[in-house]
Amino acid sequence: MSDKYGDWQIDNEVGAGGASQVFLVKHRGSEQIGALKRLKNPIRLDRFADEVDAVMKLDHPNIVKILDYPNLYLGRLRLGSF
Repeated sequence: MSDKYGDWQIDNEVGAGGASQVFLVKHRGSEQIGALKRLKNPIRLDRFADEVDAVMKLDHPNIVKILDYPNLYLGRLRLGSF
């Protein structure tokens, strides 16, 4: 995996499961800390898109905010607040 994603610097992997990996990231301009989620298997794209849609409807301090999802329908990477 590249050490950057757009304006985000990828630090290290913080978790992984059967469907995805999560990385700690930092915005290179604002120094904002975030989490980047990467799908392992594009076959799970529909399920992941449903997850993103559900999370975007929620507003709670213990739930991450979706900051960026430009490649959602390409099955690539997602960013969330951390």
